[in-house]
Amino acid sequence: MKDNRRNISIKGIITIVFILAMLISTGGIGYLIFTSWLSSAEQTTKSIAGDINENIYNDSTAKTPINPHFQEEICFFMPNY
Repeated sequence: MKDNRRNISIKGIITIVFILAMLISTGGIGYLIFTSWLSSAEQTTKSIAGDINENIYNDSTAKTPINPHFQEEICFFMPNY
């Protein structure tokens, strides 16, 4: 019987190994870049949200004066206010 197995040349093996190594390294580097970008984007989002929250609070408290008697009552019921 005839053997139907095809021999792969050394050049073909080296080409396949090179392509696999490039794919693995590209995927690994892409993963590292994406995870650090995602972490940075999360921190930036939290910072922006905090700044906006503080600006809204400051604007609302500046536009609505509070009666001193009312403020004393709030402090009595809510000690951390």
